[in-house]
Amino acid sequence: MKNILITLLATLGMVASVEATLIDTDDGLVSDTAQDITWLKDGNLIKTSCDTDNALWQAYDPESIAGSSGRTKTQICDDGGRPNWYEGEAWIAVLNDQNYLGYSDWRQPATGQPDPTCSDGNIVADYGYGCTNSEMGHLHSVRAPDGLGNPDDFSDDCGSECMLSTGPFENMQGSYWSGTDYPQRPDFAWRYAFSSGHQTGIFKFQENSSFYIWAVRSGAVASEPPQAIPTLSHLALVLMASLMLLLGLRQRAKSTAGINSLR
Repeated sequence: MKNILITLLATLGMVASVEATLIDTDDGLVSDTAQDITWLKDGNLIKTSCDTDNALWQAYDPESIAGSSGRTKTQICDDGGRPNWYEGEAWIAVLNDQNYLGYSDWRQPATGQPDPTCSDGNIVADYGYGCTNSEMGHLHSVRAPDGLGNPDDFSDDCGSECMLSTGPFENMQGSYWSGTDYPQRPDFAWRYAFSSGHQTGIFKFQENSSFYIWAVRSGAVASEPPQAIPTLSHLALVLMASLMLLLGLRQRAKSTAGINSLR
């Protein structure tokens, strides 16, 4: 009986930990405990900053960087907050210069290489649909409705609708730059689409190669707020019910033994 209880408790704890992969720290950050990284809660902070004209937006100067398309930041804002890759790197630099939310190690998400999970290896092993071996790919793979991402199921800009559970994120978009160079061409970078789990190399500079920027940093934030109690899955509820039943049977057995000893 004791061994069964220990096993059930351990399994229940494992299920709960799986459920609690994304934790809203209630300060603009989302702790991703499964990947040991921290995401910005806002998936399109450039547009939010433009709309509110905050200090980040005032410090942002995409025209001053090498690789700028020549667009003003107002034009980037009018394009929904989509920079080219270099302009995105300039935005990341602003976050670090401003020590945004207490951190100065923000970066663009990394893309896993090689990535054998991708459906098409005719260019490189990392190319195709259903790519899951990356920081964005992990989010998509564990939460997309079909488990991998089917290009026929989603629109090009489904954003957070691409995920079965959006967790605590806000303003998620369909396609994002990564911070990883395309191996054959350093003037290309990987782009990841939540709409299909598709990733491919895109020219960093080309004006019409503009995607969204989502900042992330290595290391999950240490503190977890009291309200971040994970929702238990069906399996966890079954295990809990089984545990309660076993405890009840054990208590009943003790009571019966006690009564018999008095006779």
